[in-house]
Amino acid sequence: MNEKVKSISRTRAPGSAGAVIAHIDSIATLWAAGHTFDGIVAALKLPATGSQLRKVVFDNPDLVIRLDEYHEMRAQSLVEHAAELAYAAAATGEPAGYRIAIDTMMKLAAKLDPGAWGDGKKVEVTGAGGDPVAAKADITLSPSDAYARMVGAA
Repeated sequence: MNEKVKSISRTRAPGSAGAVIAHIDSIATLWAAGHTFDGIVAALKLPATGSQLRKVVFDNPDLVIRLDEYHEMRAQSLVEHAAELAYAAAATGEPAGYRIAIDTMMKLAAKLDPGAWGDGKKVEVTGAGGDPVAAKADITLSPSDAYARMVGAA
């Protein structure tokens, strides 16, 4: 096991959950700004890799809850960065090269904050007074009459 893996797996090591908890505000702020876990490790000079930081964060439910609080900010950051790339693509006249990055950022934003950036809308339909919708079917036709109606004979 290499030294970085050893340091993050020890409970009191600088790259441990304790150290991550101590830096969670900085980690969450950088994450919300659109940084990758590798970028966060580099910015905070943590003795770990981005993968190791991701594992420590997502193995700890309290840390996951903290990052969840920043989903909307991260989604907004991704959309803003996608807009910057779109402007750069327009300026260079080469939009094809930027399209994948823009599409990816928009898809991530939709996953993080589907209410604001998702494509689908959820519509709930209820009956009178909020009751379930009552389905009514007219099954008084005989099969032969129904067939005749279907083919336009009646």
